[in-house]
Amino acid sequence: MSRGSEIAAELRADQEVAMLQSEMAHDSRSVIAAHAGNLWAICATYIEEQTKTIANEAPIANNAGLSSQRIGSDTLIVSTKQLPILRLTLNYIPRHAVSATIYRQFTAMSKPLSGQMNPFYFTVDARLQPCLTDGERHLTPQMVGDEFIETVREFFKEAFRRPAILS
Repeated sequence: MSRGSEIAAELRADQEVAMLQSEMAHDSRSVIAAHAGNLWAICATYIEEQTKTIANEAPIANNAGLSSQRIGSDTLIVSTKQLPILRLTLNYIPRHAVSATIYRQFTAMSKPLSGQMNPFYFTVDARLQPCLTDGERHLTPQMVGDEFIETVREFFKEAFRRPAILS
């Protein structure tokens, strides 16, 4: 086989791989478009259920008025109504990601803390099953929900470590 034939065969193989990758990318975009809204709904419902359980079973969360509230179909807010103050706002960015911002204030005299959390992106796994990713792992909606609920747990654990201001 001549060098030119070798190059042509290599280019044909590369073209086939590129075509397969393009087809898979198209298929994955189609899967994400079809399922991202449902993944968000499952995640949001799971977070609402877990928030309600924590509020009902943990006195500190109950006393602070922990609850969740949906604002339209794209936003879920997990928050407290009194000190310690937590406001975790989750936003569904259709077919793209779930992003979150967090606001925390532990005492009336403490400085509020706020920031962005790392987003979770909609993707597909190796079998083209819809899921979310943090860039390293493929996650179910419940696993993503657990990541956000872990933030609530950490918030209340931090509230225990902060000294109360007595009047």
